[in-house]
Amino acid sequence: MTDLSKLINRAGSIHETIAESVPQIRRGIVWCTICGRSQKVDGAECMRSGWPVCHGYTMTIDSPDERATLKALQTKEAGRG
Repeated sequence: MTDLSKLINRAGSIHETIAESVPQIRRGIVWCTICGRSQKVDGAECMRSGWPVCHGYTMTIDSPDERATLKALQTKEAGRG
């Protein structure tokens, strides 16, 4: 295998490597932050070609529970400032 072929193979697999290493991407579901609709996705493919859109916004990899937890932490931190 030539150096160029090795580089192309490595570049082609970077999306899969990232998708497998990030739990939110690995689960293969995105959510709309407006209506709550969920959609199954291939995370590596989404990183290559783009994430789904709903109501004009990119759907999120963070579940509704994860977003609620983050919002609660942010509210708590804002109260300390």
